[in-house]
Amino acid sequence: MKQVLYTLKIKESVEVEEIKFALDKLLYVPDFQLKEKIITELCTYLASKFSDPDYKLKVFIAYAGLEVCGFVITQIHPTYTSYSRKCGTFGWLNAEDFVICQELIRNCERFVKKNKIRKLRGNINFPKHLGGIGFQTMGFEAPMMCGIAFNDPKSKIRQFLERLGYNNNAEYSCVHVTDSSWEKGQKKLDENIRLTYLSIEQMFERKEEILDIIRGSFQVLLPDSSGGDTGFNEILEFYKQIPDSFYKLPDDFDPYQFSKRKEYREAWDSCDLEKVVTWAPFAFDKNTDLMVGVIFSIPNLYQLWLNEPLTHTNVDTAMVHKNYARKGIFSNLNNIGQITLSFNGINYVEGTTIWSNNEKAVAAIFPHSKHRRKHVVYQKRI
Repeated sequence: MKQVLYTLKIKESVEVEEIKFALDKLLYVPDFQLKEKIITELCTYLASKFSDPDYKLKVFIAYAGLEVCGFVITQIHPTYTSYSRKCGTFGWLNAEDFVICQELIRNCERFVKKNKIRKLRGNINFPKHLGGIGFQTMGFEAPMMCGIAFNDPKSKIRQFLERLGYNNNAEYSCVHVTDSSWEKGQKKLDENIRLTYLSIEQMFERKEEILDIIRGSFQVLLPDSSGGDTGFNEILEFYKQIPDSFYKLPDDFDPYQFSKRKEYREAWDSCDLEKVVTWAPFAFDKNTDLMVGVIFSIPNLYQLWLNEPLTHTNVDTAMVHKNYARKGIFSNLNNIGQITLSFNGINYVEGTTIWSNNEKAVAAIFPHSKHRRKHVVYQKRI
């Protein structure tokens, strides 16, 4: 416990250099080589929000005398909801003791209440595809995965929050997908469904259709949802960072050797595999050309930032239109997705941020996987 608590000061900051200094002092990153890049990306995000006078975001830094001892970002994301209701968030929370945490959170609560919102949740580490959501509670030995929250395994932040009246409101799991093909229990793909891949340009052209399937696929109220086109835009930005060399295939490459399935071969024949985004297989209704399913996998950009070959992917979102359930779409999208990514060297697939109360997702994914990490999100009505 610090002996200078009476000099504790909470400062609101919009100075990027000050924020960088605080993060460099406090932010725990499992792989130290990634710390500078992660801080730079986060500060770039914050600078973009500071430039918008209408964006509701605050950065609070705690000082004990002249020493940085705490940090938090609180915001009211324009499309983020919890169980379909507007909700304030805090994220990237670091505090060296309970009193520091208490004062940081009190500032977050005052900000949220001032904006007429009565729920506060965290950690929600925007931008989500950099910081992820929740406090990690298991799987600290797993490799860092872009978009998945990380924190010091010795941190006492969760205990501090519980003392402040925050409750464990949602639990999420990440699983290592150990089965490369989900043949067991797999439904045959409906004959009216076709699989294919799109380029970034084609995805952008069909953006409204993709957003429609996002809106039309989830049949339960989710505890944490960014909504709108925020997630889609972030995913496209990820894909734009992948070098063309990743998609290059050998001159004599034959995809047919990987599967005898007619629908998979038709999908590969329908596009140029070196010019499409193989991270995202799509399903369409053959009769109407309606987009009815997609799986978005996220490249583990951490590997690129470390100048390593891309071999890991995070299965971020899987969606099937609710009117097209039980047509074998999900399992076949998964299978062709894993097979096609293996063409380019992906050998580690992690299904991430699976809500424990989503029984359908748990039943569909867990039998083919090994539980790898767990995260929890805390909430309080203020």
